[in-house]
Formats: sequence, C-alpha cells, structure tokens
Amino acid sequence: LLADPGPDELLLSAPTPLPTPPVAGQPTPALAREPTPPALPPGPPPWAKCAAFGVALGVGWAVAWLFWSSVR
Repeated sequence: LLADPGPDELLLSAPTPLPTPPVAGQPTPALAREPTPPALPPGPPPWAKCAAFGVALGVGWAVAWLFWSSVR
C-alpha cells in the first residue's frame, strides 16, 4: 500500500512543476500568439471577393462608357 501512494504522489507532483515553467517562461504565450497572425494571411477576408467584384464591375462600366462615347 505504501508503494502505490509513492507513484501517485510523483504523478501528482509532476503536474505542479509543469504549470510553473510556462508561467516563468513567457515564450509559450508568444508561441500561442504566433499562430494567429499566420492564420489571417492564408485566408482572404470575407469581403475580398465582393470588393474584387465591385472593382471589376466599375472598371467594366468605365471601359464600356469610354467605348460607347468614342463610338458615338
């Protein structure tokens, strides 16, 4: 019975030191912050397609108007 509590105490004592190094070593929050910026560039913003469509529509209208005014 005394041998069993020994490993259990070691397992319980092991988690306690683990939380302390992340708190002392602040690189873990920095590592957590790093993945967030890379996540933004791969996926374009939701309004990118709408903006591209609007720009293309405006350019198309401008070209059509210039062509129509020159033909007139």
